[in-house]
Amino acid sequence: MMTPVLRNSIFLLGLLGSPALLFADPQRELGQREYAANCAICHGPDGKGGERPAPDMPDLTLLSSNNGGQFPVAQVYGAIDGRAELRAHGLREMPVWGNYYAMMAVPDHDDYRHLPEAFVRSRILALIDYLQGLQQAAPAP
Repeated sequence: MMTPVLRNSIFLLGLLGSPALLFADPQRELGQREYAANCAICHGPDGKGGERPAPDMPDLTLLSSNNGGQFPVAQVYGAIDGRAELRAHGLREMPVWGNYYAMMAVPDHDDYRHLPEAFVRSRILALIDYLQGLQQAAPAP
């Protein structure tokens, strides 16, 4: 029979042997998954261009550098969400991810108050957090 002290010790050793479990950032992981699933095909796995880059495809790793050293959260949010821009300016090349996420936000349970817009925001903010982690200094001229 295993004593509680021995059981807890084995559990703690298991955690210490897996530092990734101790320091995992669920928001960053969600953003990375969203990027890989929906963005990398055009923007590339590194944010510098992908299989189908448009001629004016921005280098996503230089968003901060191109904005005076500050990551442009509001502009990036608007570009990803796209719903306000679509209403104001018509068609655009980048998909309107706000609409996509809103369609994915259908509640699974009728007895659970579900806020679809919270789902949309959480996905977009996780993606923005991931993009902030990709930022690098501007290349030398």
